[in-house]
Amino acid sequence: MPETNRRLTSWKEISGYVGRDIRTVARWERERGLPVHRVPGGRKSTVFAWTREIDAWLASEPSPDAPVPDRPLPIPAVLDEAPGSGRGILRMSLPIALLVLVFIGLTRTNWLHGAESIEGVRVEGGDLVASTAAGRTAWTHHFDSPMTNDGGDYTGVADIDGDGRPEALAVISRMNDPRGGHIFYCFANDGELRWQIEPRDTLEFGAESFGPPWSNGGVISYRAGTARRLLWVTHHHTWWPGVVRMLDPDGRELARFVNPGWITSAAVTASGTALLVGTSNAEDADVFAVLDDRSWPGSAPEPEAPRYRCRNCGAGKPAYYYLLPRSELNRAIEGPRTVSSVSPFPDSIQAQTIQVEGDGRLPSAAIVFEFATDFTPTHARANDAYWAWHDRLFREGKIDHPASRCPERRGFTVRQWRRDHGWSAIFVPAGDN
Repeated sequence: MPETNRRLTSWKEISGYVGRDIRTVARWERERGLPVHRVPGGRKSTVFAWTREIDAWLASEPSPDAPVPDRPLPIPAVLDEAPGSGRGILRMSLPIALLVLVFIGLTRTNWLHGAESIEGVRVEGGDLVASTAAGRTAWTHHFDSPMTNDGGDYTGVADIDGDGRPEALAVISRMNDPRGGHIFYCFANDGELRWQIEPRDTLEFGAESFGPPWSNGGVISYRAGTARRLLWVTHHHTWWPGVVRMLDPDGRELARFVNPGWITSAAVTASGTALLVGTSNAEDADVFAVLDDRSWPGSAPEPEAPRYRCRNCGAGKPAYYYLLPRSELNRAIEGPRTVSSVSPFPDSIQAQTIQVEGDGRLPSAAIVFEFATDFTPTHARANDAYWAWHDRLFREGKIDHPASRCPERRGFTVRQWRRDHGWSAIFVPAGDN
């Protein structure tokens, strides 16, 4: 099929795609939310991005580098002529004067630059630094212990409480923490620390327990009806449990959803339905999960293997839970489950799974599972690189038939779990493969 959603596998490829240098692209990701993903457990430089997500971001960011012009501080006053003085004097009523003084006090040193709101936040020298759209430093927060960017961190700004001024969000770790546990910080627009969270919970699966520290997998700010919420994706710092935490704007954990495998990507629909993709260690497959109000607090459908059954999770279950199979390419190279991503569109939802990572000679081989807006699967298409990898592995003797005769050209069989119907097998046609 045409490469409509290509995977970019390095900062160099991402910067080349958007036509900017690597430093600028990294700043856009850090301060503007450019959709760049990181491979869980990988090196700090292991990043990737989807061209379709970048195109959508660029369309919503008309001028990412455009500075905000300086605006003089508006002071309501009347310039009058003092009788007999020959010069003007500034006269303000007492209420207006008090209002001006309060305004100056609240904006502190920023008043010289028009009291600009923060537009980005980053870790620099162990501190958290917030900046304006024009690139000026708005404030700096000094931590008791230096913090670090370790490749799995998140920094961004979002108006999580709906007051019209974005908060600074940072999920980062202590520089001296060898296990890589993450702490979620929220700062007000003026730099005041509003709250911080460091999960300390322990999950029990079978005869095993998995406790802190918990590592970061991403943050989403969204609206569910009139309420505002945050989704914080986390996972065990070493082993397989994944946890998605629902927070309110004050940082209180309202509920959590537990998966027997890491969650690598999340999204939320306009109606507030959470979409998750990742892996299932219990089933050795990629997963696509749909979470509605009845899914929280909860966990994935109970697997057959007792080892993966959660003993202290909520009773909620997903509305839908799909097991997306390993392809014959992935089996041929004996590859692990790698990275998957989810992208909701107005008329469809796409869950993209990587079957073979690109190696410099060939891009990554991917399969895109497409779902209708009612979450039923419609197509499963492999990208062009998938068939190039197929021919290469055929020539190497790792697959016994050429790409032209591959049964997967017809489609893939997935396992579907519906909360009210249980498990079933569904054949998803390949469409125009």
